[in-house]
Amino acid sequence: MKKLFYFLAIAGATMTLACNNETKKATEEETTETATEKVVEVVLNDCSCGECEQCLLKKSIEEQIAAYEALMAETGDQPIKDVMNKRSYFVGVDMGFNIKNLNEILDMDIDYVMTCALEFYVAGNYEDESFAKANEEMNTFFYTTVNDYAQAKQMRDSYEAAGITENLPELPELYSEEMPRKYVATIIGYGFGAMLKDVDNLDWAWFTKGFTDAIAIEDMNSINEALLLTTEELSTEFMLFQQDMMAKAMAKMEQVSEENKAAGEAWLAEVEQEEGVQKTESGLLYRIDRKGEGAYPTQDSAVVEVHYEGTIQDGTVFDSSYERGETISFPLNGVIKGWTEGLKLINEGGQITLWIPAELAYGTQQRGEHIQPNSALKFKVELVKVTE
Repeated sequence: MKKLFYFLAIAGATMTLACNNETKKATEEETTETATEKVVEVVLNDCSCGECEQCLLKKSIEEQIAAYEALMAETGDQPIKDVMNKRSYFVGVDMGFNIKNLNEILDMDIDYVMTCALEFYVAGNYEDESFAKANEEMNTFFYTTVNDYAQAKQMRDSYEAAGITENLPELPELYSEEMPRKYVATIIGYGFGAMLKDVDNLDWAWFTKGFTDAIAIEDMNSINEALLLTTEELSTEFMLFQQDMMAKAMAKMEQVSEENKAAGEAWLAEVEQEEGVQKTESGLLYRIDRKGEGAYPTQDSAVVEVHYEGTIQDGTVFDSSYERGETISFPLNGVIKGWTEGLKLINEGGQITLWIPAELAYGTQQRGEHIQPNSALKFKVELVKVTE
């Protein structure tokens, strides 16, 4: 009988994660003779109290694996379909195929990647800033280094397929001291673990069965024989899964939108009481910080040149012309309503602070990383020039 080889440690030491509510940081080992040890900053908070949500999740995983192995003992290596968890099996197959595709370039230790996925699934937090920072670093790595490496490898492979053996394109270095192999594998594993957190009622044993079945496939023409679900059944599960995830994402977005609306209204109500702040009929709040001496923009079609800084409610800067070191010009009818209205209140050389309700900003749209649906925004704007 095949074992769920990734998670044998669960039965004994519950994944070897740190106990007693101590914080654990995964540490990168040297991957080359000269590589400097690199720390993975993503924090995993593990617990051994036996009663909290994390401890109950660990216990659930152990029970799922035990139930699976008991079923294997009764039915053999191929459990009958009418008792399998199709959703969890499909998710495992899908993730297995994804990692196989990644590994054609990255050549990682797949066992280690999945260990990291389990660690994050149990003890990670995808809203943690360190995780977001690691993902940004990984995105940069993929868009630059991995893309260049993949293109060079594809070219070499095509030359070799054509029988060309001399003057082959050189492969750039894929890994480095800054991005060693195991560090990359750790963050990728954490990323998969974060995605699994959004799967409702995931049965880890059936997920792992699907994953290992997919990883083991060498010839994709034999997929129907190698997996417990046919390609047609996989397609059906994919559509159902996609529908469920979209519905879940929409529900979460609606909840976030409602929470942001309430928070924004409370924030603007406080700002309205501050000295010098005025309010227009539309609900726009503003304060003239410096009066200018030049012309006012009077038409929506006026082109304005400005310096500005935009922040969300907690003070996080999401956009700044000052940071870029250059002004920006645009017609007033090409920006959000709060800007169109607010910039008509100052003249050239003037500066204004705008607190813009969501309905005068981006409404229920998500804009980039920081601007969530129904976010109220704050802008400090310096009007440099007006061209009617």
